[in-house]
Amino acid sequence: MKVSGVGPASPITKARAAQKAGAKGGADFAQHLNEAIGGAQEAGVVETPVAVSGVDALLAVQAATDATDDEARRKARKRLYERGESILGHLDELRHGLLMGHLPKERLIELAQLVRGKRD
Repeated sequence: MKVSGVGPASPITKARAAQKAGAKGGADFAQHLNEAIGGAQEAGVVETPVAVSGVDALLAVQAATDATDDEARRKARKRLYERGESILGHLDELRHGLLMGHLPKERLIELAQLVRGKRD
């Protein structure tokens, strides 16, 4: 593509909004806006929020747990972690077997039983 006739840029001129017919100040716009709204009511006073002490108390009760509950959660989390690690190990063996072209039937059965097993 050939560019020809490159010359100086035209000078920047002032905006012509003030030169348009019927253009007036911002106060006139506000008056038209109020007329268009149709005399809507003025905005009401914003009330201060009420304290939410009841919710704070409920959250505090939920956060307070005894030591046995924490121990039970820790054990359950450990069992789930071990189960996940076992499934990932079996899936890795499955991938390896597929890549090598030899996959023992017993491995598939073990994986299926592990996946079907109870999660706790």
